[in-house]
Amino acid sequence: MAEEYLNLPFTDLKRFRFQSDRLSIRHEGKGETGNEILFQFQAGIMVRILDLREVSEGEARVSMPGKKLMLTCKLRGNSEISLDGIASSTLNEGQLIVAYNVDDMDLREFSKSCDRYLLVMLICDPEVFVQDPFDLSIDQLPNCIEQAIAGTHWVNESFSMSNDLTRALYILLEGVNDPVWSRPFLQAKTVEIACLAMRNILNEESRRKFSQVTEKEIGIVSKAADLLSTEWREPPTLPDMVKQLGLGKSRLTSCFKIIYGCTMSDYVLNLRMQHAQQLLSERKLNITQVALEIGYEHPSNFTSAFKRFTGMTPKHFQKNSLSQHLDQD
Repeated sequence: MAEEYLNLPFTDLKRFRFQSDRLSIRHEGKGETGNEILFQFQAGIMVRILDLREVSEGEARVSMPGKKLMLTCKLRGNSEISLDGIASSTLNEGQLIVAYNVDDMDLREFSKSCDRYLLVMLICDPEVFVQDPFDLSIDQLPNCIEQAIAGTHWVNESFSMSNDLTRALYILLEGVNDPVWSRPFLQAKTVEIACLAMRNILNEESRRKFSQVTEKEIGIVSKAADLLSTEWREPPTLPDMVKQLGLGKSRLTSCFKIIYGCTMSDYVLNLRMQHAQQLLSERKLNITQVALEIGYEHPSNFTSAFKRFTGMTPKHFQKNSLSQHLDQD
């Protein structure tokens, strides 16, 4: 059941725990008029919508809860956030801000006068993204989210919102007051917006990192990929590649991941699994022979790796391939 209030301070973000599924606050006073909606239909993620009209220029205190990951999407209005001892940052239209702090803290927000101040905020348990329904591994997450999960004392990163994320946010706002489909709609949109935000951050982090890779390094990494593509059955060791290519170990591994989106070992694994699937589909070799053919000395290791990669055992994959072949005939 929804709870409704009048003029609770919208700057107090510490009130992220509440008993009802949804909480609504009407703001009426000097300097701003509008509505605030908070709901939590997806475990570990609370959504906060703040929509104010005719906002006057001025400063307000903002209370931020500790150990919570804040994903703030600013759709309308420009402001500046500052904290004593930490440089100020902007919170402007079209920005996605990722913030995390171990301790509760009080910020100052200076807003410029505007006809509308509109933001959507996800207040998350950092670990939610490695749990159902996201089930991402740590190395699949953006660096700033990794830092929050690791308990880094202070995280504050700014990104430009993608068109996909912006559209999803406005669709959320259009349907937030629908009385019939409200709960399933809001739960689905919570997950969708969280996923789009993750993709948005990952893409921009990749672009920033790629801009730091020189043309010479791109050429060297391309040679490394060619080397792994031809010698994937018995790939060269990292020290051998460093010696052969003339690029330091840490720089070679980091540039490779920036350009190809995976580690060199995962790159080799992907090649092996592609060849394994082809051989299993042809049904000319048994599973032990396939394992040896793609570079595994022990079939049990191959079976474990194949199941992690495809979600099924080699035997099951081979049976499915046969069934599909018979169906086509």
